[in-house]
Amino acid sequence: MENLVSIGIGILILYQGYKLYQKQQKLKHDIRRMKDMNIEFGSTKGIELVKKQYPDTELKHDTRTGIQENK
Repeated sequence: MENLVSIGIGILILYQGYKLYQKQQKLKHDIRRMKDMNIEFGSTKGIELVKKQYPDTELKHDTRTGIQENK
């Protein structure tokens, strides 16, 4: 009986490890896929070029002027 419990716990640990591995692989894939969407630019000409290349992309204006202090 104790052997069955030990085997069951071992299988459960292996299954959880496999699920964690799958989740990490999916996150890595998503990060690589999203890298192309992270576009930074600093001029109006840059904004116009991005709008021409990616017309469906929503652009947000960044109003930060420097490093913000943590409070």
